Amino acid sequence: MRLGEILLESGIITDRQLEYALEYSHTKLIPLGQVVKLLKLANPEDLNYCTRTYRLILHGMPAPLAMLVLIEARSGNGAFDQVLVDKLSGPDGVDDELRDALLQQDRDKDSHDVLWLESPSHELLSKGDRFFEEEKFDLAEQCYESLLHRMEANEGEWSDALSPVLRRLANLAMVSERTEQAEELYARILEIKTTVYGRQHIDVASAYEDLADLYYAQKDFQRAENLFLLASSVHEDYLPSSLADFVSCLKKLLSCSKELEQTREHKKIGTLLTEAGLLTEEQLLRALRIGKQENLPLGAVLRQENLIDEQALQSFLEVQALIAEGILSGEAAARAYKGSVLAGIPLKKLLQDAGLLDRPQSGDKNLRLALINALDDLIAIESKLGPQHPDVAVKAYAVGALHEVQGNLLDAENFYRRTLNICNLDKKNDSALCASASHKLGLILLESNRPLQAEPLLMEALDLLQASAKAESLEGLEILQKLALLHHDQQNYAMCWNLFTSSLALAAKLNAVDRINLQFLEAFNHCATEIQREADAETIYIQTIRAMRKAVRCDDEVVARFNSKLGDFYRDLGKRSKARAQYEIALKLLWRTTNPDQDVLKALEIKMIEMR
Repeated sequence: MRLGEILLESGIITDRQLEYALEYSHTKLIPLGQVVKLLKLANPEDLNYCTRTYRLILHGMPAPLAMLVLIEARSGNGAFDQVLVDKLSGPDGVDDELRDALLQQDRDKDSHDVLWLESPSHELLSKGDRFFEEEKFDLAEQCYESLLHRMEANEGEWSDALSPVLRRLANLAMVSERTEQAEELYARILEIKTTVYGRQHIDVASAYEDLADLYYAQKDFQRAENLFLLASSVHEDYLPSSLADFVSCLKKLLSCSKELEQTREHKKIGTLLTEAGLLTEEQLLRALRIGKQENLPLGAVLRQENLIDEQALQSFLEVQALIAEGILSGEAAARAYKGSVLAGIPLKKLLQDAGLLDRPQSGDKNLRLALINALDDLIAIESKLGPQHPDVAVKAYAVGALHEVQGNLLDAENFYRRTLNICNLDKKNDSALCASASHKLGLILLESNRPLQAEPLLMEALDLLQASAKAESLEGLEILQKLALLHHDQQNYAMCWNLFTSSLALAAKLNAVDRINLQFLEAFNHCATEIQREADAETIYIQTIRAMRKAVRCDDEVVARFNSKLGDFYRDLGKRSKARAQYEIALKLLWRTTNPDQDVLKALEIKMIEMR
């Protein structure tokens, strides 16, 4: 019976607290008992009773009897020592030899084996961990320091092999409230890792976070935030495989922002884009000049010049409200947005998955405030310029986007239609805005199961983008994909084949193949089979995979997705050896990633077995 089970069964901690404590223990390499103490999940007396119960069970005391001692001692039926003697000597107790051994062990719980000084290195480490678990901190520290001296003599002072021991010493210093010593040790780990790997290695991100966690515990939130930002910048280089670690960093950045009470400055879209590294200062200045010359808002210019896609603009409508409310600092918001682009997922979903945003509710305070402000702007401009002015269309679109974020699809639909009505009055109006409104309205109609109404709007959006030479954009790619899937669902295979091939060609050209999902590929396979274009489909797969290998943003996980689906394609054609080869390639690629999806790995392994 383990310590966590004892804490849980005795009612001292809950399932959720145990789950969190175990995760913290595994991450920080701190024994569970010390984690419970650090997080104040149990009072010192209860924790002492539980650790004593754990030791007694380890030394042979029946678990039910030991738990009975714990329960009665906690309920006030006597001191732990006396209850232990009574239960061991009672009718349900143990034989005299075991009783004496258990009582001696409990009395001598601070005794230790001094022979560890002569132990081999691997035993020295495990003994140190055992002493740490038993709260014999002086002995644990002697083990770790002795091992560290040996390793420094054998490996040198700058070997990364020292890091696990240094980290244990730092954690021990934290538990012992020697924060200055812990800071020196964490800083040494960071220095070693940056010297060995450089500043952008994934192991360096962990070292940044360890030191940042210490500063956070010391309430030095500014230094903690700076280090969390450095860690998140490293995780960005490994997205999407490092998404879980990136999200964890964002959570910590949020905590720092709240503690620092960041100024609630309303940052402009251009500032956020440059801070995220997604727009250069030159591009921003040029866009601002065009906006001033043509009397267009910045968002419309960015769309017109194909500097940013519609999803990005909508994301910034959300993030501006969060900054205005002080929920996120500008730095954290910029980092979050860049991470969402590199991971290939919407910013809203990233923040929701990180727990930084509640799932959108119609009454959400932050979005409600942004919506009220946008409506005020719309009313003011409409009163000043008239209901048909192009600027009214821009504001109506912004209001529709905010309604969509909150899940108010009917209201969003109405404002997008209003935008289109104004745009259609004068063909000189912003074609990029018209295309985006048609696009967003088409997506809402698809979501509300009105595909026949959605199709002409998506086609219109595509035509408008082509007219303005903006069809070869991320927005154009999304429209092509939606139309391809729509025609596939309608069993219009000749049309959807053209749309599928156009989508894949454009994705490769834009270096955006990571935006092609599994649903798209499954439908592509089915369409090729239906119209007997298997040879063409095979060629397209091979060309796309080759293009991805040359791309900058596509990582092993994305390439593996295509190899896996090409394997399915071969399997359905009865080409078992070719299918197996593709599955094997996909497996090798996934094994090279940082955190491969175990379910995906298992499914691929099963497919390989089936192809034997």
